[in-house]
Amino acid sequence: MGASIEEARRALQAVGRLRGVTIAAVQAAPADKMDWAPVEGVFTVGDQARHIAATQVAYTDMALGRPVQFKQPARDAYPTQGAIVAYLTEANARSQAALAALTPADLERTVTMRTGTVLSLVSLLWRMAGHEDHHKGSLFVYLRLLGVTPPSWWEATLGKT
Repeated sequence: MGASIEEARRALQAVGRLRGVTIAAVQAAPADKMDWAPVEGVFTVGDQARHIAATQVAYTDMALGRPVQFKQPARDAYPTQGAIVAYLTEANARSQAALAALTPADLERTVTMRTGTVLSLVSLLWRMAGHEDHHKGSLFVYLRLLGVTPPSWWEATLGKT
């Protein structure tokens, strides 16, 4: 027997809590630093956040059996801090709503990542959380390099920010 609906719900809750922290991190950055990167050739503050949202959309499509055509959004698609926060919020709301409808039968399916790795649907949901956590960590480092204290991830995950 595969994973339970409860395990899928826990993974989705984790993604939702992480998204709150990610949004708080983007909002903590100076608004004029969305195009800032610590070195040439790496994601900017805004790129990190846009990548998180775009990957959530791709993982959601994958979980629902839809075709996935991942593309990093252009900076001018979500150019400002407000637009980036709106994109993060919208991508999460759509993902959470779509994935909340998963059934026990859905959880029996597997997905194949572009690397060829085969995952259970619940593993994909946990990977979504891990992906966000990874890039959120980069945002926290960026904030420190900019002289900004990152938001408390602990309070944010408890909904106290």
